[in-house]
Amino acid sequence: MITFNATLLVQLINYLILLFILNRILLRPIGNIIERRNKKIEDETKQFENIQQETKELIEKCVSVEKKARKEASEQSNLLKKEAGEKAEEIFNKTKEDIIGIREEADREIDSKIEEASSSLKKFASELAEELTEKVIGRRFAS
Repeated sequence: MITFNATLLVQLINYLILLFILNRILLRPIGNIIERRNKKIEDETKQFENIQQETKELIEKCVSVEKKARKEASEQSNLLKKEAGEKAEEIFNKTKEDIIGIREEADREIDSKIEEASSSLKKFASELAEELTEKVIGRRFAS
């Protein structure tokens, strides 16, 4: 059977003293180290989440800016195409008007030359007719 005597009490006191010393020398410093490590891990996790959120926001902003730039470029391209088409139409119409003017001038000149040639031909025909009449009749014809 177990007997309780003074050695048991001394053993219990030694155990409590050892426990107190171990707690002061070993367990508290290790506990503090573990606590600091956990706090550092928690802080770095929060920092990582913040950086991740900022990155996500920056990516969204970049995508937004890119879409806006593409839209502006498209609008600018369409505007330039429209302006080029209008300019080409304007040049075409001006050229068409110039051609019509040149053709009208050429037609007037041709008409003038035809009239001049016609009058010259009539005069020549009249003179020829007079000459032939003179030769056929033998005398000068008064006109």
